[in-house]
Amino acid sequence: MRKSIVLTLLTTATILLLLGRFEVASAVSQSAHKPMWAGCYLAEYDNGIQQLVTVSSDGTFVAHDTTDLGFPSADLDGAVHGMWEMTGPFHAALQGLWFQYDEVGVHTFTVRVRMTSQTDNDWETFTNAGWVDLFLPTQDPLTEEPFMSDVAYLSGTSRKLTIR
Repeated sequence: MRKSIVLTLLTTATILLLLGRFEVASAVSQSAHKPMWAGCYLAEYDNGIQQLVTVSSDGTFVAHDTTDLGFPSADLDGAVHGMWEMTGPFHAALQGLWFQYDEVGVHTFTVRVRMTSQTDNDWETFTNAGWVDLFLPTQDPLTEEPFMSDVAYLSGTSRKLTIR
C-alpha cells in the first residue's frame, strides 16, 4: 500500500514537472518569435483596401489605410491603434480601435477590429482574417457590447517591408 502511494506521488510529481517545463518552453518559444513579428507591413484585403501596419515587439500596432482620408466613401476615419499577442509560434491575435466620422466631422462610430494573423514560418508574408464591430459614440468600447457586431469580415495578406 505504501509503495503504491509513493509510486503515485512520484508519477504525479513527474507529470507536473514535465508540464511545467512544457509551459515554460512554450512561453520561451513564443517570446523568442515575438521580435520576428515586429516591422512594417503592406496589407492588402479582398475588398480592395490597402493598409500600412507598424507592429512593435512590445505588443502594440498602428495602421493607416487607403480610406483614412475619406476615399472611396464620404466617411472619414482615423488610424487604427491596437494591441497584439502571440497565440502560437506562427499565429497572433490583434485587436484595435479607430474613430469614424461623417463628412462634417461628427463622430459617428468607434470601430473595433478583431484579427488573426499567421505566417508560414518565413516571417515575410502573413494571412489575415478579421471581424469589425461598431460602437455608438456614447458607448465604451472597452467595457460594453457593440451596437452592431460582426458588421464586416476582412481577409487578405500582409507582406513585410524590407530593405533590399
